Amino acid sequence: IGVGRGHARGCPVYGRLHPIFRSIQSFIRTPHVRRRYGERVLMNVSSPPRPAALRHLHPTDAAGTLFIAVNLGLTGTGLWLSGGGPSMAWAIGQILVGLSMVEWFVLLHECGHRTLFRGGAWNTAAGYVAGFFSLIPFAMWTPVHRLHHKWTGWQDLDPTTAALAPRDRRRVERQIVRLCWRYWIPLF
Repeated sequence: IGVGRGHARGCPVYGRLHPIFRSIQSFIRTPHVRRRYGERVLMNVSSPPRPAALRHLHPTDAAGTLFIAVNLGLTGTGLWLSGGGPSMAWAIGQILVGLSMVEWFVLLHECGHRTLFRGGAWNTAAGYVAGFFSLIPFAMWTPVHRLHHKWTGWQDLDPTTAALAPRDRRRVERQIVRLCWRYWIPLF
């Protein structure tokens, strides 16, 4: 954990290893971490992991179908509970519908990256279904999201943050903001 003079003894400034680095080192040296990842891989950041170690990350049609089916069930259950009945059932139904909408967006995102299913056609079809339930059109979201990945970090070029980029304000806008700031008037 150090480069240059004194790294074998610890930190050249303090003369010993910082406690955070000591805990990381002890974690890496525990048997279960060495057995699972191999100490050589963890210690050498420049070497990429072997393809066999990443096989579990590849999309499978079975997993994609399971995610779609579970979320259809969650959405259906939430809508059924929200359809009427006691207020507690309605509240639970609303929570389930809200959670399922978030999950539909996650599935839309994975389909946009073509990582939910192995084939592109299945990702596109599932993306349209997920877009319907998350209330975001898949065909419109995909190009915007690709531009977002292309321009991440460039606030003025990223389409998801372009409206947040600082711009010159007119004098009257600055006066209104100062007035609202001074008298605690919320701006929306």
